[in-house]
Amino acid sequence: MNTADNTKPRKPLRIEVRAGRSTLLFLAVVLGLPLAVLITAVQPTLQGALSGILIGLALVAFGWLHLRAVIEVDGSELRVRYQNQTFAERLDNLRVTSSQKLNFEDDPDRGIERSILGSKVKGFHVGWFSLRDETVAFACLSRKRNARALESRDGYVLLLDPKVARRISERLPRRAVAQPA
Repeated sequence: MNTADNTKPRKPLRIEVRAGRSTLLFLAVVLGLPLAVLITAVQPTLQGALSGILIGLALVAFGWLHLRAVIEVDGSELRVRYQNQTFAERLDNLRVTSSQKLNFEDDPDRGIERSILGSKVKGFHVGWFSLRDETVAFACLSRKRNARALESRDGYVLLLDPKVARRISERLPRRAVAQPA
């Protein structure tokens, strides 16, 4: 038992953020279909058509494995891992700026301007991005447009899916959560 605030230690939180079915279907159509047509044109047999379909399915499987991030809250630290990128911050350095959802594509301040080092596929944004207000953000989003922002004392912004942000904000110290006006 933690004697400082007389509460039990919380179990570690682990959340996987994956690309949705529509994103994978989009990748299959955009990448797999042209390959299937090309292979069928080169080898117009049933074997050619099956090869094209298998390549398309392999691309979808690769996308399903590749397009995922892991968010972990263990003790007093938050970590977001995606491929070779990591965002790590102490929970007491994060604060919720607003309980409002924001549209990360159209928001005039917190909208994503450009990718610095990240994956930006329809319905899946993970990595480092520059926002319209010139701040740097680590985004971990699998929704179409909605996000919530957490800010660090260092000036970075963490953009998360609203449900994920709510689960993480429950772990933040009470003073870090913005009070409604």
